Amino acid sequence: MDSNSFPLLSIMRSSAIFMFAATNEKTKLKYLNSAIQSLTKAELTATTAMAHALILRAGAHLDSYPQNMEQALEDTMKAIDIDSLHGRAWRILADVKEAKGDIVEAMDAVSKWADLNPEFHVKATKELERLRLTAGSSS
Repeated sequence: MDSNSFPLLSIMRSSAIFMFAATNEKTKLKYLNSAIQSLTKAELTATTAMAHALILRAGAHLDSYPQNMEQALEDTMKAIDIDSLHGRAWRILADVKEAKGDIVEAMDAVSKWADLNPEFHVKATKELERLRLTAGSSS
C-alpha cells in the first residue's frame, strides 16, 4: 500500500465510525455509499474492504423501508464475486432470496453460510428447517 492510501484509510475509518453511530438506515446508506466511492476512486474495488462495505450496504438496504431488494442482491453478488468465503455475504444472500420468494436458493445460501461459519451450525440447521417448512407450505 503506498503513502497515498493512508488518507483513504482515515476516511474509511471515519465513515465506519459515523455509519455505526447512525440511527437510521438512510444515514447508514449515505456513509456506506461514501466509503464505497472512496474505495472505487482508490482503485480498491477487488479488496476485502470493498466486499465488506458492499455487504454492510446490502444489509442496510434490507433493513431500510421500503426494502431495496434489487440493490441488496446486486451488492451481495458483487461482494461474493470479490470474496466468496465471506460468510456474512451468504447469510444476506439467503435473506434476499427468501424475501424474493426463492426458498431453494435461500436454503443453498444458508448451507454455504453454515459451511463457512461452523460456529453457526445449530442456528443454520434451525434456519434450514424453517425454510423447508416455508417451502412445504407454499407448495
